[in-house]
Amino acid sequence: MKAHSSIAATGVILALAASIPAMGSARAHGYLMESFPPRHETVELPMGSVKLRFSVKADPKYSKVSIESEDGTIVTSQTLKEASHVFVMDTPQLSPGKYRVRYSILTPDGDLLQGVVDFKAEPKE
Repeated sequence: MKAHSSIAATGVILALAASIPAMGSARAHGYLMESFPPRHETVELPMGSVKLRFSVKADPKYSKVSIESEDGTIVTSQTLKEASHVFVMDTPQLSPGKYRVRYSILTPDGDLLQGVVDFKAEPKE
């Protein structure tokens, strides 16, 4: 009986060991790695562009970035042109104030990654 339980225990251990790489990849969702403007920072005007760098390539058909003013008005919006880790969007001339970059990207594993980057824009001194 000891040999049978030992074999069963070995089987369970092997099954768990084999599942570890699969579990790790299932949790490997995309995330925002870097942004310009940086989150909760103040940038000088004129700003020029927004740049977001993600840990995964975004699907161009379902990936969008917008800039909103403090009251929620969309100042500009753009869809990604090609699959990429980096999303760069030219900005119109912004007035001093608080803004929010809102992003929504479709990751290769089918997840919708959404988030915001709040920032403040001030004139150059």
